[in-house]
Amino acid sequence: MRQEIAVDMTAVADISRVFIEQLRTAGREVLVNAASMAAYQPNPRMALYGATEAFVLSLTEALWRSHAAPACA
Repeated sequence: MRQEIAVDMTAVADISRVFIEQLRTAGREVLVNAASMAAYQPNPRMALYGATEAFVLSLTEALWRSHAAPACA
């Protein structure tokens, strides 16, 4: 479980923070993260995966709305 969380959540948050800073420095503010359809509906057979995908979706939408790279810190 910890490995899946590390890859699906922690890595996405860390990479997003790094790229947002680089994009801002370059004068661009476009970051695309991809989440699967599992982000939208709980699946008892893939509960952890669905939760990590929901995290990716929520994080990306929050960053888009706030344009706040430090929120990942």
